[in-house]
Amino acid sequence: MPIDRGIKKANNIVRSTESDLELWERLALLGGWQDWEIGLDEETKQNKPQPRKTKRKVVKKRKVIKK
Repeated sequence: MPIDRGIKKANNIVRSTESDLELWERLALLGGWQDWEIGLDEETKQNKPQPRKTKRKVVKKRKVIKK
């Protein structure tokens, strides 16, 4: 057995024990599918970092009167 296949299998077993996965995802990982093949690495709206909202200060321009 090539070393990379053993490492991938070990990673799949560790990943399948995570509690945030559904049953079909666990079975797919144990069956040999990679996490990217079943869409586990895709970011959802909930996982994406939200940009910080900052308030911009409005600067009023002064009229310059020339004499």
